Amino acid sequence: MSVILALEWSTRRLSVATRSGNAPPEISVLDVDRFHGPAAITLLEQHLLEHEISLAELQGIVIGRGPGNFSGIRLAFAWAAGCMAPGGIRLTAYSSGRVMAERLLREQTGFHILGDARRGKWWGCAVQASQIGDWELHPPELWRQRIGPEPVFSSEAARLNGLHDLREVFPLASDLLQTRQPPEPGQPLYLHPAV
Repeated sequence: MSVILALEWSTRRLSVATRSGNAPPEISVLDVDRFHGPAAITLLEQHLLEHEISLAELQGIVIGRGPGNFSGIRLAFAWAAGCMAPGGIRLTAYSSGRVMAERLLREQTGFHILGDARRGKWWGCAVQASQIGDWELHPPELWRQRIGPEPVFSSEAARLNGLHDLREVFPLASDLLQTRQPPEPGQPLYLHPAV
C-alpha cells in the first residue's frame, strides 16, 4: 500500500493527514497554545501508529510551507528531509494560506487571509471570485484601510485587532492532500527578509 503523508504545522492547530489511493484523507489534529516541536512529532507518531502506517509505505510527503509559524514549518521540512533521504520519497509543498483560501472559496467569495508577520507587519492576500492574490507584507494600519466590508480569515485572530469581521480559521493537512493549487518551492515561505 502506498501512502501520501501531509504535515501542516504553520499554526497553533497542528495537523497530520494521510491518504491511501483514492480513499478520503484521515486526519489528526492537536491545538496548542503555541508551537511545540515535541507535540508535533508525538501527533505524527500517534497518527501513523493509529492508522498502522509504516514509514516504508510512504510514497510522498506534502508540507504546508506557510506563511505562518516559521519554527513549525522548518520542523516539518526537517522531518521530511530526514525521512526522504534514505528512500527517495517525493516531497511536495504548497502555501498553507493559499490552500486554506481554496477551501474557503467553496463557501464564499470576497475575503482576505491575514496573519501577524511580527516586526510591525501583517502578511495577507485578497481573495476575489476564484482568484487568490499574491502575498503582501504591510503595516496593520494599511491593511485596516484596504479591507472593506468583506470578512478576514486568520489563524491568528487574537493577534489582529481593529478589524470588523474577523474569523478564526486554520489550514489543515487534509487540505494539502486535496488541493488543485500548483506545487510551490520545497522550502518555507518566509515573507520578511532574513536578519
